[in-house]
Amino acid sequence: MTKRQTSAKHRRQQRANRVRRQVVLGSFVMAISALTMLLELVVRPTEGGRLFMRKANELESSGASEVRRELEPRQGALKAWNRILIQQTGSENGDLSTLAQLTPDRWHFLVGNGNGVDLGDVHISKIWDAQRLAQGRTPPEQTGTIVIGLVGSDHRLPAKAQTDHLVDFCRFLCKEFSIPGANVDCEITENSLLDRAELFRKISQ
Repeated sequence: MTKRQTSAKHRRQQRANRVRRQVVLGSFVMAISALTMLLELVVRPTEGGRLFMRKANELESSGASEVRRELEPRQGALKAWNRILIQQTGSENGDLSTLAQLTPDRWHFLVGNGNGVDLGDVHISKIWDAQRLAQGRTPPEQTGTIVIGLVGSDHRLPAKAQTDHLVDFCRFLCKEFSIPGANVDCEITENSLLDRAELFRKISQ
C-alpha cells in the first residue's frame, strides 16, 4: 500500500470516528434532555395540579403517615383547615388543567367522573400545594374551608364509584384535620340529582 493510500485510509477512519462521536454525543444529549423533562414532571406539579397517587377507597387500609406525605403541600406549611365544602363543577368533563383555566383557584381537590379525570381519581390542585384559599363562592368568613370539586353537572346523577370515592376522601380529611360532620357542606342547585342527604349520611358514618 502506498503512502498516499495509507493517508487516504487514515482520513476516512478519522471521519468515521468523528461521525461516531457526534452520534454518541447527540444520543447522550437527547437522553439527558428526556430525563430532565421526566424529572420535572415528577417533581414539579403541572399547571393544574398533581394526581393524588392513592385511591380514595384505599385510605382506610393505608398507613396514615404515607397518605399524609402525599397530601403535604409543595410550598409552605399545612394550615389548620376546619371545614369542607363540596361543589359540582357544572361540566360533564374536564381535567384539572382545563378547569383551572376556566375557573382558576376554585377547588383544592377534584374528584373525577371518568371524562378528563379517571373515575374516582383525586387530583390535588396548585392552590392546595400553596395552601391558599379557594376563590369562588366560598363565604369569606369560612377561611379554613377545603373546597372539593366533583366533576359533573347538576343534570346527571354521579356514578356510584365517584360518590363513594368522594365519601372516603371526605372521611379521611375529616379525620386528618379533626373536622366534625357538621362542618361538611355541599353547595348544589335545587335541580341537582346528587342526593345531598344521602351523601352527608355516608360521610358521617
